[in-house]
Amino acid sequence: MTSDDTVASSRRDIVGFLSYVRDDDTTDRGRITELRKRLEAEVKMQTGSSYPIFQDRDDIFVGQRWDSRIQRSIDDTSLLIAIITPSYVRSEACRQEIELFRLRERRLNRDDLVIPILYVDTPALNDPEDEVAQDLASRQYFDGRDLRFEELDSNNARRDLARLAGQVVKAIERSRHSDVGSIVPDDVPVDDSPGFLELLAQAEEAFPLLNDTLESLAATQRQVADITTVATEEINAARGSGRPSSATLAATQRFGRRLEVPTSEMESLVVDYLDQLAHVDGGIEVLVEQIPNLSPDEIQEAYRLQESLNSLDDSVAEAFTSLEGYRQALGSAHRLSSSLRPVLGRLSGATRKILDSRPVYSSWNRDIADALTRWSEDQTE
Repeated sequence: MTSDDTVASSRRDIVGFLSYVRDDDTTDRGRITELRKRLEAEVKMQTGSSYPIFQDRDDIFVGQRWDSRIQRSIDDTSLLIAIITPSYVRSEACRQEIELFRLRERRLNRDDLVIPILYVDTPALNDPEDEVAQDLASRQYFDGRDLRFEELDSNNARRDLARLAGQVVKAIERSRHSDVGSIVPDDVPVDDSPGFLELLAQAEEAFPLLNDTLESLAATQRQVADITTVATEEINAARGSGRPSSATLAATQRFGRRLEVPTSEMESLVVDYLDQLAHVDGGIEVLVEQIPNLSPDEIQEAYRLQESLNSLDDSVAEAFTSLEGYRQALGSAHRLSSSLRPVLGRLSGATRKILDSRPVYSSWNRDIADALTRWSEDQTE
């Protein structure tokens, strides 16, 4: 790690995680990195305290963005500062970072933990079928397009950085005054904090709910597949009729109408799924924090939790593989008719929300494995 990329260990030491595309920084000759440094300094100027903004650079190999070091930093970060460019919206890693913070917002009942900086004109933000792009466009973003061309020591650049730092500082203050007990699942009383075993029991009860919801989503997916099979046969028959264009259009419109009910069902299930995921995520976080204080007898229950998480990860892997193929098939169906695009876009968006949650499951396994390793190391000291 470079000396200027210090990562503090305590939860409130880090104010932000810089989410960006490395190639954008390289193309702009390190300007994004310099902006991060200036922003960090300006936040310190306005608060009198140092709040490091984590930036993965020399210490993280390309392709390892989601290893335990990055995941722990995201978990301990108050804010995600996103440098928006066309490459950013296309980047799977950056999209997953946004989704992780959206999940964290849902868990903490917040809507201001992502601060987008519009660095380059990005037409993809106007794509109505891209859930992440729409989320970014709907936020109070900072317009950094002019700042990109300013000398950073100029008065204009310094004023812009001061305004951006002010937005960050306000979010920090809101985080300080938020209820720290909100990270605990709703049914856990804050004034009478349960022990590890109680939290473990609650988490294990929640795992089947996630599986059940994913199975319901798979059933809805199969329903859509059946409707698509029938519609394809009707469309092929229409193309061979005496009036192929009008007959094909009528068939595709019927296809769209038949998709309305399962599409609404899928959107409702996705809302349930994300709520359940946020609930479990909060519980896992509390459990991991308690592991260093467990006795040798209690630590066996933590290993049992690890086994449960590994089993859960294995069980959802197949579902995610199936969903990815399903989403790609929806993309091909877009070409049939413009009348299908709204409903197919809704289906694709719902599917994308689930797929973007995949790193959460891996993060649970990494976090508990790291906590167990640290516990074992402490026992040998």
